[in-house]
Amino acid sequence: MRSSLKALEQKLDSNFLRVHRKAIVNMDFAKEINLSQSPILILQNNEVIAISKSNLKLVRDFIS
Repeated sequence: MRSSLKALEQKLDSNFLRVHRKAIVNMDFAKEINLSQSPILILQNNEVIAISKSNLKLVRDFIS
């Protein structure tokens, strides 16, 4: 794909969330958030995605 994540993010539905500069996640598949040393998002398939500190508030707001 030859598109930036920023451009892709604008085309996706509201349930997709930019959690890191390298990752956009469909939050329907989020299983849990781990806020230990470095925040991570664990998906239903047990994939682990890092959450950047700048996007942590956005992820928390989306979940609550």
